[in-house]
Amino acid sequence: MYKFSESYKTNNYNTNIMLLSYALSSATKKVQLNYYSAEDDYTYGGRIQKLSSKSLKTELVKGIKASEIIKSSKHLMPNFIKVDIEEFEYEALLGFGSYLQYLETILIEILSDELAIKIESLLSPRFYRFFDINDQDHSIKEFPHLQKSYCRNWLIVRKDNYTVLDLIISHYMNT
Repeated sequence: MYKFSESYKTNNYNTNIMLLSYALSSATKKVQLNYYSAEDDYTYGGRIQKLSSKSLKTELVKGIKASEIIKSSKHLMPNFIKVDIEEFEYEALLGFGSYLQYLETILIEILSDELAIKIESLLSPRFYRFFDINDQDHSIKEFPHLQKSYCRNWLIVRKDNYTVLDLIISHYMNT
């Protein structure tokens, strides 16, 4: 959290950013965060699920549902989120509850086909379009369904978000 706080200060406390010391979850509860890499002072390599190997560090973090944050003030409803929390993405999205349908754009890491199926159960192809982002060649390819991403990130866009869809189609898919 310290590194993000310093960046926040550097950017003159941008009012569009809010730092909270919680883990997004499907329920309000304590979650155990296990670190498997000491790189960058344990900023990377943490996950909530347990792996077969022994973790280097463990930390209890308060989990909170996104819906609780949004209920506290409607202006806290995001229109874009980036989710990269080492296979805990489904639980974080589940915590949005009925507010999930109002998310316009989601950039999300999907590390397995099983996770893709669970996430798609929340974000129906009837209402969303799915774009796999290839970070290596800077291309975007649309798919009818989610799956494990080739380069980890998917851009999920609500079908009525014409501004983002037009930008994707005009800049990345008409080459």
